[in-house]
Amino acid sequence: MTWGRNSLHFIPIKDVFEISIPQPKGTYCYNPTIIASGERVLGFARTTNLSYKPQVDRLGRSVVRENVPYLLNGILSFELDSENHLTNIDELRPLERIPNLEDPKAFFVDGRLKLFCNLVSKEQSESDRSIHCSNVALDLQNQELIIYESPFRKNIEKNWIPFISSGDRLSFFYSTSPQILLTCDSDFSLPRARFLDDILTVNFHGGSQVVEIAPNLFMRVARRRVVLPRRRIAILSYLVFHNPQGEIIQISKPFLFKKLGFEICNGLTINGSTLLFSWGEDDIRMFIGKIPVTNLLTWARAKENTLYRPINVAW
Repeated sequence: MTWGRNSLHFIPIKDVFEISIPQPKGTYCYNPTIIASGERVLGFARTTNLSYKPQVDRLGRSVVRENVPYLLNGILSFELDSENHLTNIDELRPLERIPNLEDPKAFFVDGRLKLFCNLVSKEQSESDRSIHCSNVALDLQNQELIIYESPFRKNIEKNWIPFISSGDRLSFFYSTSPQILLTCDSDFSLPRARFLDDILTVNFHGGSQVVEIAPNLFMRVARRRVVLPRRRIAILSYLVFHNPQGEIIQISKPFLFKKLGFEICNGLTINGSTLLFSWGEDDIRMFIGKIPVTNLLTWARAKENTLYRPINVAW
């Protein structure tokens, strides 16, 4: 499959199944995240009244499926059993008006399960088109909410990717062009920016959690949006590999999960010897795919699947 200059690959996941959680009319459930906890796989997904079609208008803005007077967001939780059946579906946070949380990513910090989300605190109105959005962590044990302020004093900050490695200090992947890592002090409130380099020309947006896929080798899924002919939108995914200092050591070529369209990978976890991905499709469907870790690494090592590799790393 070819698009533009890039030869697009399908990531070699063979075991794919849909997560189907019925929603009331006019609401949607998508962008699932997953995390392995012991023998269980826990999942969380965004519920909302806002869904974008995989297309843009003449100004390059994403088209909304239906106009809504205000934004509603909530979070559902669920579990997966060994047969991939959904169990324990629950409303973790109900649909509510702003301020509300969207697009959770599950992560363990100091042994505590937290959801890193976008906090929408202001939406557009007829007279004021500005938006305010921050990054927050929701502690699922005590429901404590920590807000991470923008080190650049921006009104819109979202989809930071949490990363814990050297020294067990919490950091966030902020951007790739330039490569910026945000590191938190003990009070967590105002991360400090650390510029790693300015080699790449493509800036990725959001993505999955980070997993240690091999000793001292960390991987995440990042993405970027492209506009196709006839104003259709496609999301291209990339595997991004990091060393313990957070520096990028390899990036895969762009790939697809199931289709050329609006695929948002928001979940990545290792369960035994298996790697699990979770993603939303076109803001209306959710999927989970499984692949043995060794198979994924073999695929990622292949020269034809490599976009960027500044140093030779022994895996």
